[in-house]
Amino acid sequence: KFIKDRTPDDRLPTEERKKISKVKVTKKKLSRAVGELKKAADIGSKEFKKWFGNSKVVDGKGNPLVVYHGTTVSTSFEYFEDFSGGAGWFSESPLISDAYAGVMLEGSPTEVVANSRVLPVYLSIINPLDLMVRGLNDYDSLSATVFHERAGIPGNLTDWWEGDPFEHDEVWSFLATATLASHLRLFNFDGIKVQDDAYGKEITTWRVLSGKQIKSIFNIGTWSLKTGKMSYSIGTKEGIAQSHTG
Repeated sequence: KFIKDRTPDDRLPTEERKKISKVKVTKKKLSRAVGELKKAADIGSKEFKKWFGNSKVVDGKGNPLVVYHGTTVSTSFEYFEDFSGGAGWFSESPLISDAYAGVMLEGSPTEVVANSRVLPVYLSIINPLDLMVRGLNDYDSLSATVFHERAGIPGNLTDWWEGDPFEHDEVWSFLATATLASHLRLFNFDGIKVQDDAYGKEITTWRVLSGKQIKSIFNIGTWSLKTGKMSYSIGTKEGIAQSHTG
């Protein structure tokens, strides 16, 4: 899934790829690298608490949880759109987001894509539609009945997908549609929570419906409720995350 759209022009020279293939990517190494780049913002401030609210994106102790978004978008960006595609997905695993950014994990085909990077962020999702999907074998539970019962979505909106419930890409395509997002908003949902099966582990993945729900862990401290700018410090609306993201 991660390499099917890649072209030779996206790849580093052979010798560089050989060097990278010898590097063991671990969560500890990624976290250390992120920490060395910038100092994380204070999440104990009243501004953060007002923005974060009663978000469900928390750890086992109820503390704000850092999640990750992988991208290969060439333009440096500070804004996310209100989503109708893949740009709204965030993983609790930096390794999974790293793969979406085009850097393969150890044991996978070596593939490094230009502009690959992973963004560590906080999400304010107060009322997610929790699909409680556990692995690819349970994707058949994402049926018209589920969406009707949990989000009040008419069954005919999912008719096109019902014929092939086990097709992984089709499921994610459906979850990323603007039609689904608009109906979720009507019923006061502001995101989606889903369990994905990746690299033999269950990983929680989140989708937001608005760029205002996303803030970089390096936010300068404003935690603005009025803007979708992640840090409220640099960047332009011309640089917006859209494709090749996860």
